Amino acid sequence: MNILLLIPSNIGTIASVSYNLYKGLCQQDNTTVFVACLGPYTKDGFNFGNVFELGSIRTSILRCVNLYGFKKKNKIDISISTLLGATYWNVLSGIGEKKVGVFHTRLSQLKFKGVLYYWCNYIANMVLCSRLDTMIAVNRSAYLDLIKLHGSNKNIRLAYNIHDFSIINNLSQEEITDPNEKKIFESKVILYVGSLRCKIKGTDRLFYAFAKILKKYPGYKLVYVGSDEENAREYLQKLCNDYDLTDSVYFLGRKRNPYKYMKHAELLVSPSRDEGLPGVLIEALSLGLKCVASNSSIGVWEIMQCPDKYNPHLSRIIETDFGLICPNLLDNEAATINMMGEAIDICLSTRFNKIHSFDISRFSASSVIPNYLQ
Repeated sequence: MNILLLIPSNIGTIASVSYNLYKGLCQQDNTTVFVACLGPYTKDGFNFGNVFELGSIRTSILRCVNLYGFKKKNKIDISISTLLGATYWNVLSGIGEKKVGVFHTRLSQLKFKGVLYYWCNYIANMVLCSRLDTMIAVNRSAYLDLIKLHGSNKNIRLAYNIHDFSIINNLSQEEITDPNEKKIFESKVILYVGSLRCKIKGTDRLFYAFAKILKKYPGYKLVYVGSDEENAREYLQKLCNDYDLTDSVYFLGRKRNPYKYMKHAELLVSPSRDEGLPGVLIEALSLGLKCVASNSSIGVWEIMQCPDKYNPHLSRIIETDFGLICPNLLDNEAATINMMGEAIDICLSTRFNKIHSFDISRFSASSVIPNYLQ
């Protein structure tokens, strides 16, 4: 069986989960996996095999023709696209193979990029994604959104992203060798890992929440690990200057191994305004790190193993076996920030006895891969 994996690039979060999917597919008997990269493919990214790079082809028709030819030449039986944009190209270049699309969030999350962008994708989704043979939702909110958009008669499945926990654990054992970083982590650290985007990821509200509790925890540091997008770092740095917190807040940039920082942190915070299934929570909890997360989607509750208690209109802090979920009141940021600060305060002083019973089997290749091949 020949499988083609269409990825947006080989760097970033989607590349990470795509790489784990790639490794899981490669482990299947009598299977050859090819990869088509639609965007930049760099030496610093994940090292896929059998790669066909399309990033240099800018003309849409030529890109489609080349992808179609690649599928035809390699007799592709199944093509899997790991992001919405890649799914469009997957469908347009189809040769009659079984086509699978992976969906990470609700379509409505695209509204953060503008109304026109959202409606263009809405139309493209309805026209093109309906031609997929299987739609894979990696969290329950995306699953329910697909049912709403395409109907329950479509082949829509819920299958979480794959995480390689043995590698995560091994990487977490690495020492922090950079002298400046080492000095930071000599203090107690509240950690954020992910893109610095404020609008969706809520990195600004985390700053404000940290500023509120710093008087009670004067020696603590807030550390952001992740790539700068939308000039968010410049904005956050200005907040540090305005609040005179340049000695308490640090930006380490994107790191290939964020897990060694998780291993030395007191807790991790996911302050997002809108999420799907935040993988950083899964990774942090697998290392025994307690977490605070905003009520950004039912995916947070799925990770915390209490989806039956999900309340989209949560107005109070909820304690779970693995950390705390705080309200995500988009129409009342001041209240959200106050409760996020309170949740961080509670989490720092609370011991979670069941944190080491976090169920990682849900995110293993053996549990997930059959959904792509059946």
